[in-house]
Amino acid sequence: MSNLATALSWILIAAGIGFFLTGALGLLRFPDIFTRLHAVTKTDTAGMGLLAAGLAIQAADLLDTLLLLFIWFLVMGSTSISCQLLARYSLERDPIDEFSLPNEQADSIKTGISKTGSKSAQQIKPTRENATQGRGDHG
Repeated sequence: MSNLATALSWILIAAGIGFFLTGALGLLRFPDIFTRLHAVTKTDTAGMGLLAAGLAIQAADLLDTLLLLFIWFLVMGSTSISCQLLARYSLERDPIDEFSLPNEQADSIKTGISKTGSKSAQQIKPTRENATQGRGDHG
């Protein structure tokens, strides 16, 4: 392996470790469960991808590279599923009330209209027209 490939590999590994550390810092510093989950899931996915790319450069054969890719896909899937489950459990246990949100968000939840003037998802009634919109099969 050339010196350039080795240097690129170590740069990717160091960047991956940096993403993991940033996610850990976000987990400690952010105020609520949702921002903490967001920080951890995004940085863990990016960190694992960079780590896998750096290790794939150093891999001896194609099978090792495919195994690293498979592990990265497993991490992406398990991270997103566990984040969704934790966020849903947190919402069921302690629902968000309008007093815990900033003023703009609380107003948009009460009125159903955001600052941009669009309707919230709660105000859009599911109809056949909305369901087929954008798919090209009107009628």
